[in-house]
Amino acid sequence: MVLEPALAAGLEGTPEKRQLNWTKFEHNDTLFGRVIIRSHYISGQKIEDGRIRPLLEPFTKVVTNPDAQSMLTEAVVLSPEISGADKTERAFIHDSICSEYHGWKAEQVWAVEMMGEESFLTRRVVVWKGSYAEVARVFYRLA
Repeated sequence: MVLEPALAAGLEGTPEKRQLNWTKFEHNDTLFGRVIIRSHYISGQKIEDGRIRPLLEPFTKVVTNPDAQSMLTEAVVLSPEISGADKTERAFIHDSICSEYHGWKAEQVWAVEMMGEESFLTRRVVVWKGSYAEVARVFYRLA
């Protein structure tokens, strides 16, 4: 996966190439500094209402924010190209990110979700330091 960040608020991001095989790699980001990242595909499981839940045991068990685990494993409506009968095997991308210098960690799940009639690349993020955590959802409009 290649991430090409756009210029935002006068800050230029650093492009990164992620290997999707859970191998650790170091990335020196202009915004976040030096981080260690691991990424891989994860499967999904269809539930009774047709949504798909990422098959994931989050690392965030140590944090006190009750939304942290549920957000990462929340079932979603995947884009039709992804959610075919046998296409749930690599439906999500899971990342683990660690800032050794600043002491924070992050876990995120990426998907191509349907919102109404439109597909979006989404990222559900939990960032924590010690037992304190924040959660966020990021939506990217597909061109």
